[in-house]
Amino acid sequence: MSVDTMIAKMESILGTAGRPNVVTNWYADRQGEYYRRAPWCDMTITWAAFTSGNYNAVNGGDDDAYTVWHAGEFKDRGQWHTGTEGIRRGDIVFFDWDGSNSIAAIDHVGIVTDVNGRDILTIEGNTDDRVARRVRHADSIVGYGRPAYPAAATGTNTYTVKAGDTLSKIGKTVGVRWQDIATLNGLRTPYAINPGDVLRLPGRASVPPPPAPEVPVPAEVRLSNLKCGASNDDVKDFQRALKSKGYDPGPIDGVYGDRTKAACTRFQKAQGWTGSGADGIPGAQTVAALGLRLVGTSTPPPASTGEPAHVYTRTTYGGKKVNQRTKVMLETAAVDFGRSLTLLQGSYNAGGVAASAGTHDGGGVVDISVSGMSSAQRNELVQCLRRAGLAAWLRVPPAFDYHIHAVAIGDRELSSAAKSQIAQWAVDRDGLAARGPDPAPDPYPAWTRQYR
Repeated sequence: MSVDTMIAKMESILGTAGRPNVVTNWYADRQGEYYRRAPWCDMTITWAAFTSGNYNAVNGGDDDAYTVWHAGEFKDRGQWHTGTEGIRRGDIVFFDWDGSNSIAAIDHVGIVTDVNGRDILTIEGNTDDRVARRVRHADSIVGYGRPAYPAAATGTNTYTVKAGDTLSKIGKTVGVRWQDIATLNGLRTPYAINPGDVLRLPGRASVPPPPAPEVPVPAEVRLSNLKCGASNDDVKDFQRALKSKGYDPGPIDGVYGDRTKAACTRFQKAQGWTGSGADGIPGAQTVAALGLRLVGTSTPPPASTGEPAHVYTRTTYGGKKVNQRTKVMLETAAVDFGRSLTLLQGSYNAGGVAASAGTHDGGGVVDISVSGMSSAQRNELVQCLRRAGLAAWLRVPPAFDYHIHAVAIGDRELSSAAKSQIAQWAVDRDGLAARGPDPAPDPYPAWTRQYR
């Protein structure tokens, strides 16, 4: 086994959300019922290590769910490193959100997938209650443990760079991560390559394809059984579904009481529904959104589309105010692009830059610096942002200084001006007053089609 198999296993569950889930159920079956709904960041590392054959290297042969003890075990084995100096792909990285270097203060854990300057790229479990890629920096990192992974075999294939190639494009063409190509060839930011360069390619055979995710069969329920005062097995399935989404209905007892109704109301409001759509009594939409199926329907509701959750808690990215949903999109784009993004302007910025015409007054809108980037890099960043679900346009002189304007598709807190730009996006326009054609390719994810 190897660092590649460990990371491939983590990648195989990207997007897993809520609890219980495949990780917490596995851990609870081994260690007790409490863990089925407990914090699960370190359980995720343990699960991936065990199922990828790296259990001894990563965990020393013991199950770990408590980050402080896990870091202490690395220290006891002489594998602990404080801070981030020398950190690399495959290291198990531990965080303290208060910024200390104390093992006793550790809050969270993930695995390093790449290092790009000061950016530490990770996969983490239980980050916003899901498995996701993140970009981290030294100010929140206590240190890291370095497992004694067996060395992975590498291939000797090569690729000759052609005009117009980027590392990202080459990686997609040959089916390997562009970051691995950069590491193997000693390339560092700004990752300059030239036509005629011969690049060595990482071996692909050493990394097994991730297993196909298990698709659970949704429970069938009858709407007539889901009403206040009802007591039946359909209510029990409904309560389980609410709890798996993080909305506590009280005991899973099959009784549709006040706590179950209140949990249903909270879930409905989180979907953006109002009035009778958020009255605590489920209809077909509520049932489908919870992953259940109505008796008599021929197909289950569609699986998650990959759309970021509608979480609008205020936070920051690069020192600029955004909401949590936008931050997730920006982090996704940053990982795709291979470096963190610098914001010129964030969201909720009423009275900001006059040229923005009110688009930043609400949520979901940012301006991104392209300073120091080549034309190809600017265009590639637009594509990365679009793949993450942001309507993104490169703004150019003479009307603007070079920057990228991006609007989070589907954001429920957009200003009226930003909503007008999304209406332009829907018909492939450029989001400006003259409503010119969109000049860039359109690689938006499938979930954005619902907003066109």
